[in-house]
Amino acid sequence: MRSLPWPEHRFERIISWFTSFGYFDDIENHEVLSEAHRVLRPGGRLLIENNNLAELLPRWLPAVVVERDGDFMIDRSTFEPATGRAVTERTCVRDGQVRRFTFSVRMFIGVELKDWLLAAGFESVDQVDHEGAALAAGSGRMVSVAHKSIRRGRSSHNRLDPGSSPQ
Repeated sequence: MRSLPWPEHRFERIISWFTSFGYFDDIENHEVLSEAHRVLRPGGRLLIENNNLAELLPRWLPAVVVERDGDFMIDRSTFEPATGRAVTERTCVRDGQVRRFTFSVRMFIGVELKDWLLAAGFESVDQVDHEGAALAAGSGRMVSVAHKSIRRGRSSHNRLDPGSSPQ
């Protein structure tokens, strides 16, 4: 994802669904967005669907247990406001075998992800919920649609250096 093997302007649409964006560090996540911009044709669109942090934080659970057919998945999660990351320690018990691993994902409020997409060169970004209504604090999921300019090349937006934030 950080370095896509396709030439420039290869795709009309790219879809990243169900929080599949944000698993790298911030610099690499910026690279993912820049690569998506590079391989999209002029006028192309990138769709990113993920958690709406504004809706998720008030109902955050530090632990979740799922049981299915006698197997268990136990997630212990924290949200780190300084980094914007949710860090999860997952324990899976399947057929009596225990497996543990930790992962983290970058979480966004709408304006922050929009700024990242504009910094990657996209001309505009629309943000809605799953029904296509305007994104609100109570929207369960966030759908961001980034539009690449019809003109070849990058948009005229000021791009951010990876790791910097807008003023």
